[in-house]
Amino acid sequence: MAGKGDVRLTGQLGDVIKESAQIALTWVRARVADLKLAAAGEINLMEGRDIHIHFPAGAVPKDGPSGGVILVISLVSLFSQKRVRAGTTMTGEMTL
Repeated sequence: MAGKGDVRLTGQLGDVIKESAQIALTWVRARVADLKLAAAGEINLMEGRDIHIHFPAGAVPKDGPSGGVILVISLVSLFSQKRVRAGTTMTGEMTL
């Protein structure tokens, strides 16, 4: 959405999943050119945009590093405007 480059995380989240979301965004932003997510010379994906990532509250609190990969895929999908195939599941930790 239009904004100032802020990231908002909401839902029933623990510190580790919050960290995973920040790492995912950093990883994607560092690879803008490699992933062809922006025109040549346009490096700041967040310029003029905010991102809101919401983890719905459910019976199980969300925490742990295993959501890192899906966060990366979600962000790449968002910025590339390409959908992830329905029925795709994945898990895995992201590190810088």
